[in-house]
Amino acid sequence: MMIRIAIAGACAGNIMLLYFALYAGMFEGIERGHEQLFRWAAMLLNTICLVWPGTVFLRGAWAALRARTIHLDVPIALGLYLGGVWGIWKTVAGSGDIYFDSISALVFFLLVGRFIQQRQQRYAADAVELLFSLTPSVARRVDPEGVRDVPAESLAVGDIIEVRAGDALPADGVVLAGETSMDVSLLTGESRPIRSVAGDSVAAGAVNMSSVIRVRVEATGEHTRIGRLMRTVEEATRRRAAIVRLADRWGAWLLWILLGLSVITLAFWWHEGPAVAFDRAAALLIATCPCGLGLATPLAMAVAIGRAARRGILIKGGDVLQSLSKAGRRGVILLDKTGTLTMGRLSLVWWRGDENAKALGAALESCSAHPVALALLRDLKVERLAPVSDPKQHPGMGISGTVADHHVVVGTRGLLDQFGIEIGKADDDAAFKALRDGLSPVFIGVDGRCVAVAALGDPLRPDAPAAIRRLCRLGWDVRILSGDHTELVLAVGNELHLDPAFCRGAVSPEDKLALVRELAESVPVVMVGDGVNDAGALAAATVGIAVRGGAEASLAAADVSLTREGLTPVLELLDGASAVMRTIRMTIAASLAYNVVAAALSIAGLISPLLAAIIMPASSLTVLAICVRSSAFRSPRHPEARR
Repeated sequence: MMIRIAIAGACAGNIMLLYFALYAGMFEGIERGHEQLFRWAAMLLNTICLVWPGTVFLRGAWAALRARTIHLDVPIALGLYLGGVWGIWKTVAGSGDIYFDSISALVFFLLVGRFIQQRQQRYAADAVELLFSLTPSVARRVDPEGVRDVPAESLAVGDIIEVRAGDALPADGVVLAGETSMDVSLLTGESRPIRSVAGDSVAAGAVNMSSVIRVRVEATGEHTRIGRLMRTVEEATRRRAAIVRLADRWGAWLLWILLGLSVITLAFWWHEGPAVAFDRAAALLIATCPCGLGLATPLAMAVAIGRAARRGILIKGGDVLQSLSKAGRRGVILLDKTGTLTMGRLSLVWWRGDENAKALGAALESCSAHPVALALLRDLKVERLAPVSDPKQHPGMGISGTVADHHVVVGTRGLLDQFGIEIGKADDDAAFKALRDGLSPVFIGVDGRCVAVAALGDPLRPDAPAAIRRLCRLGWDVRILSGDHTELVLAVGNELHLDPAFCRGAVSPEDKLALVRELAESVPVVMVGDGVNDAGALAAATVGIAVRGGAEASLAAADVSLTREGLTPVLELLDGASAVMRTIRMTIAASLAYNVVAAALSIAGLISPLLAAIIMPASSLTVLAICVRSSAFRSPRHPEARR
């Protein structure tokens, strides 16, 4: 395509240089030999332009006719090649107007528009590539000789593997030995780690958080749960029907109208002689060439997609904007909780108790890589950490150790019970309040006494409440669909004033996909998510939107990727989609109005073929001006959502 554009641009540029001389000769005079030389040279360059780069439109038109359908390539090819043949006839005859400059320029600009449009099209990676990006490429297999590193693809069912703390599982399996906490957010969206002991099933892609475990392999490669999920992504992407371009719907009847008008013009002027009649008919076909109509959709989409990209909204194709604009007031928008409505990471929400215990708790948690430990260490903001001795991890419960001569325990109620630490009524009430608010209480015991309670959770994004209110005002049916615990999802829904019946938690990736498919049969569905567990639903939705920080699988499956945090970009996307469709309608209306006026003047004999060739770019220039001045993704929107 780049070579075709380069050839078309070179031909158009050189023909323009030749036409400077020809146009000057019309007023100042030109020797006959030079005029013929320039006409023949322009004809040769225009023929190259049509025979090589211009065949894109000819092949498209021929394919449409063979399939007994009509799209915009048919009238475009008709106008371009009829004008080219007419110009060759006049050049060989040695007299009459020729218009190779306009034809070659239009080939160039139409190819540029099509190239820009194609550059926006991206496709989801296949299941195998996604699988390799989400699971480790190396596994630690336990052999009779010991533990050694092997390629993950060499694992077989029945193998024993060792998974160290911080490593991701390369295969599905069952825990044989060890006890640990597993981060399964990649697969299920659960924000809190889960405890895994001997006999529990674990899945590829989950991250071992606490201690070394040994796992018997039950499934590998594409047969793992994550591999099956990636196949559903691929299948859902393939099943999605292509949306017919708005401008192409005008192509079928426009072609027949132009042909009918040209026959009427030919018959109307036949009494003036065949040469005059053919000139008038040719002028009509040239002046009304629907090039502006052909540029309207791809140009408006390209301008909008480019502006959106500069605002951190990466749109994979113009059909996405068309789908969003059609959804309107009858659409359903499904929002994942973790990372979409919330910040996507554990944070300290509040602290009740002895402030001096913060330094002791932070120092002890610095010895752990658990998400709870990392959240406390980050949010307690202790500048200088005291020395720690004898730290001991208690998988699924917490950590204990000695900090600055104080015995410190940080963890669950069960862990404090193991150390005989009694929890007072005030601390018990604080823990109950945390659970009621959908938070996780963490108890801090110092020297045999519970001195504080820390409430951890995944807080709402600052713009979420205002964004949800505006989505509801726009008529969207807003629902939460999350793999996180049901009580946490209901707490978030309550904070956002959403109907509890539409706030579903503990939803598996397979259930998400099934629900999206079910809804999409009756209404447009927009899915907003960020994890691998959302990938199937993103691919099956009418429009899938992956938020910032999403897993590679969700980015590949989604139609839109947001590089800015929060829901404000989603609002900008919806507004931008409506604006770009208004722009397309304006450009189509302007192009059709131009064609009506040009056809009327041609039939009346007021436009010659030369004048037709000169004014033919007017439609395309009008379309360009409207697209450039479009309001789509032009300026920041929704300041209330940012508050």
